[in-house]
Amino acid sequence: MVENLEPQLVHLVRRTSVYGATTEASIAEETPFQHASLDTAPALYGGSKLPAEALCRWYGERYGLDYVILRYPTVYGPGQHAQGLHTRFLVDTYRAIERGEPPRVPGDGSASHDYVYVADVAAANVRAMESEITGEVFNVATGVSTSESEVVRVLLELAGSSLEPVFTASADGPATGPARELSYRIDKVIRLLGWRPEVPLKEGLRRLVGSLMEE
Repeated sequence: MVENLEPQLVHLVRRTSVYGATTEASIAEETPFQHASLDTAPALYGGSKLPAEALCRWYGERYGLDYVILRYPTVYGPGQHAQGLHTRFLVDTYRAIERGEPPRVPGDGSASHDYVYVADVAAANVRAMESEITGEVFNVATGVSTSESEVVRVLLELAGSSLEPVFTASADGPATGPARELSYRIDKVIRLLGWRPEVPLKEGLRRLVGSLMEE
């Protein structure tokens, strides 16, 4: 039984934080932290994740403490924080459609994220705590990279709206992510924990929209 679970939240802040400015399109758990091209803030932010994970390993080696490290990309779903760095885009887009306003898409809409549904993330945590596996790091993701243009298209479809998105040079609020496609490898978590994502993006967004309509 895993007695101590130390999750690490991985954001996409222009680049994936714990992986830094990696140029690899498919990100596995062993992908190294690349910092050479990072600005100071994201370098410090991403770099701060590494000592936290190293402490887990140190306590495991020195005291025999069981641990599992889970790395999440963009977690979304009902009850999410409306001001979340990346998930805010989902909420703001739906609210604009609800008001009858064309949704704003930053840049050309190619910025992509691996959107993983919150219930799938919760299930991964339960699997990790129930498993005898220890001392491992797992990407908890879908393995699918979805552009912001595609997200907007799905939200318009769910809302039954004929509005056309407006592509802008910039958007209100913080930048939502890298302009290139990024995806996470999830073969390790499938193999060792027997976990795999079950909620596809369209269904997850449908549930999110349903919760927003109830607010």
